[in-house]
Amino acid sequence: KLHSDVSQCDMWNEPALFYENSQLYLAIRCLTFSNLGIPQLEKSPIVVFATTPTEDVQTWQWRYVGQLAGAEIGRELGAEAVTQIDIAKSKDGKLLLILTPEGWSSAEKDFIHYGTRVLEIASIDPPMLARDLNENLIIHAVITASDQMPLGNGAATYDPSSFTGIIFTGRLKTQNSLIATLHATGLMP
Repeated sequence: KLHSDVSQCDMWNEPALFYENSQLYLAIRCLTFSNLGIPQLEKSPIVVFATTPTEDVQTWQWRYVGQLAGAEIGRELGAEAVTQIDIAKSKDGKLLLILTPEGWSSAEKDFIHYGTRVLEIASIDPPMLARDLNENLIIHAVITASDQMPLGNGAATYDPSSFTGIIFTGRLKTQNSLIATLHATGLMP
């Protein structure tokens, strides 16, 4: 049984794990669909759960921590919602949320991704994104690729000790397949 905030979830999607101070955090997309099977992006937030891991995973007790990002963050980033998350530390130790702003295309019958954004997290517990004095999100990086139309690129990850910097995924959808490619950016927030 989960928290009532996530009772409407039809599918759990795009998980990210982060461990700090003896706590394992699971940030995950709570995806909801209409009766016609179309994703309801405005009702599909990124939420956080936490546990104190022990040797026996079956004894872990997860608690709901709260919502980290939802459609309002997607709108601030010029999209409908956000997805494809990762959590990492920056070079200077700040906590970062790497995500993909997205929308839904009825014509393509697929998600449209609008690149990658790297946002600063003010707190993971309780979940809160960092904002500047003008209440704007603190954005550390914006990654786009002009040759990724019509579906766009996204699904990025980062490790501050890697020489590749942020790695993002390009995707090319054909009638019979989906081809994903990885691209190193050299960006090291």
